[in-house]
Amino acid sequence: MNYYINDYSLRGQFDSIEEFLDSMREYTFPVLAKINTEQGSIVFKKDNLWNKEVCHGITLNQLATGRYIRYPEMSNFKIKLLKLINQEPFWDDADIHNLTIKEYGFDKQFSECFDTVNCFMKAIVDDGRIISFFHPEYHDPTLRVIVLHNGIEKKYLIDNIYSISWWEYEPQIKHWTISPGYYIEIRAREFDFHPPHFHVRLNEYEAVFKLSDGSLYKYGKKEWKSWMITDIQEWFKNNKIELKVIWDSLH
Repeated sequence: MNYYINDYSLRGQFDSIEEFLDSMREYTFPVLAKINTEQGSIVFKKDNLWNKEVCHGITLNQLATGRYIRYPEMSNFKIKLLKLINQEPFWDDADIHNLTIKEYGFDKQFSECFDTVNCFMKAIVDDGRIISFFHPEYHDPTLRVIVLHNGIEKKYLIDNIYSISWWEYEPQIKHWTISPGYYIEIRAREFDFHPPHFHVRLNEYEAVFKLSDGSLYKYGKKEWKSWMITDIQEWFKNNKIELKVIWDSLH
């Protein structure tokens, strides 16, 4: 599963560093720790996340690298913050295709400031999820948008996570694990911008295959080797009926 840090949910809303640290301790870091336990999950962020304001003009980068001696717990938090804002992967503007978000059903006061290509659009295209910092505009478990795709308007709900309690209501996912370590899944509530499909991961490799014929639809950051594609297509031949039944039941 691909996750995208919501950079719009951090914009100086905290009254103090203490308040920000409390929110990270209670909400954001437990969410990231939970995701870290998921096989093959990746957390993407925008490359300027470090420049986002926490409070009173203090940015994430200043907080992570500056000297805030009054806060004895900062040494541990600095390590986590540096990992959050500086470690790859970062997302870019590529692979958006013919997709436009016509209307945002959330953060109405700020949505006109969203970049044309943003974390929400990336989450839709990649069947991913949003991770939000603690912010009153991002407490809902889903974010409603109206998408314009090839001239047709469609409604879509983006999964939005700001608290570890979100997983108590997680949309259903059916998964299989097959030799030599492929992790295969079909997810509920996916956007029909894509044809019916299933996701596959093997270590740092990820890809999407079509349910219609088992062909490769797209791969992630690393191009798949031919023998890996053959492995999945052979498995698909023996399991395509079950895959299609599961897809229909989840959609």
